Amino acid sequence: MLALKVSELVQHKSISDEIKDFATHLIAEHSSLDDGLRAVAESQGVMLPVKLPPRELMVYERLNNLSGEEFDREYIRTVAEGEHRALRDFRSEAANTLDESLRTTVQNGTKLIRQQMVAADQIVRNKGVQTSRPAKVAASDLPQ
Repeated sequence: MLALKVSELVQHKSISDEIKDFATHLIAEHSSLDDGLRAVAESQGVMLPVKLPPRELMVYERLNNLSGEEFDREYIRTVAEGEHRALRDFRSEAANTLDESLRTTVQNGTKLIRQQMVAADQIVRNKGVQTSRPAKVAASDLPQ
């Protein structure tokens, strides 16, 4: 949810066309993924959160107080690291869930998140941004 929320800040805070394009795609794709997850959750009587948890809210507020190059660096670092965590979580869920509709949604989401992660890692490299993990992309991770 954080990647989606901070991506909404990009059009007003970023100075990079590359990051603006990335954020536009991320918003469209993650919105669709979120809708699918919400539908599966609601069909099982589970309500997903609609607000950012406190830790993510702090990150959002920090990014909201930045602009220009500083915003661009922190935004893409935050999203790249988040996509790596999300991919790990989605792969784990896909491997462990017993619910077929959830597994299908998560497997589709895994493909989307992997593509977003690869794109974010490319921007991290292009901009020379330091992250908490190396931004390496294996040839097998490239979108087809």
